[in-house]
Amino acid sequence: MKTKWIASKTRSLVLVIMAAVIVLASHGCEKDHDPREIGKLPGIVDDSPSIESEDFWVDQGGSSVNALKGSVTLEFPAEAVTERTKFTLKKSKLNCMDRETNLMNCSITLSSNSQDEFFNEPVLLKLHYCLSDFSNPNTVNEEDITIYRIETNGYAYSIGDCTADAGGKMISGYIDECGTFVPGEY
Repeated sequence: MKTKWIASKTRSLVLVIMAAVIVLASHGCEKDHDPREIGKLPGIVDDSPSIESEDFWVDQGGSSVNALKGSVTLEFPAEAVTERTKFTLKKSKLNCMDRETNLMNCSITLSSNSQDEFFNEPVLLKLHYCLSDFSNPNTVNEEDITIYRIETNGYAYSIGDCTADAGGKMISGYIDECGTFVPGEY
């Protein structure tokens, strides 16, 4: 009698576990992003040649890099990379001038020669902006400017907490991987 009861409870437990697995699988395992998602922006990154491009090297000791005529600063802390790594920073036009989302008309793409484009320590990214470079310059509220990371699937997400310096026209925030970034309003 006790054996039947245990077998019945075991079957019930197995069914509950299977149902939980099905529910979890149907929701998928997406990357945890800031809730300030812009949504899918098909064709947002123009495949035209970059406006500007600059290469630089960073080693395990870290580095502060001022690039693209002072429009971008990257502060790599010690141990952000495991070996001497070559990075390329390029500025490209965005195809977003007719969109409701108020983004700058240029993106910054950071890539490396390493297989691993993730950093061991967060890197501070500082981007200078000009209000006239936004898709809707007359409506920009500088308190609402953040940095978006444009994913390869076309979605754009805020990188999280950013600090805006309206006087210096600079937005800064931490990134944990290479990618394409653009200032915009949330």
